[in-house]
Amino acid sequence: MSGRITSMVVDEHYRGRGIGSRLIAQAEQWFDAVGCVKLEVTSADSRLNAHRFYERHGFVRDGQRLSKAHHHAREAAARIQLSRTHSE
Repeated sequence: MSGRITSMVVDEHYRGRGIGSRLIAQAEQWFDAVGCVKLEVTSADSRLNAHRFYERHGFVRDGQRLSKAHHHAREAAARIQLSRTHSE
């Protein structure tokens, strides 16, 4: 079983204080307790500082995730944007 962190961001005003490291440590303990044998994090390609942070904590890149918005999701996003435009 794999454990995945899909979103973890420490406010820039609080970075460098060990908060992210403590969050990773707690997540690793939880993943271990539930029997995960692999841990994964997702991070946008542009977040190079985040990549270095995860690498310092033992994570290595092992592939590239690809995704596609389902056409219903694109239509819903367009409707939301359209309604925001008309309400402003």
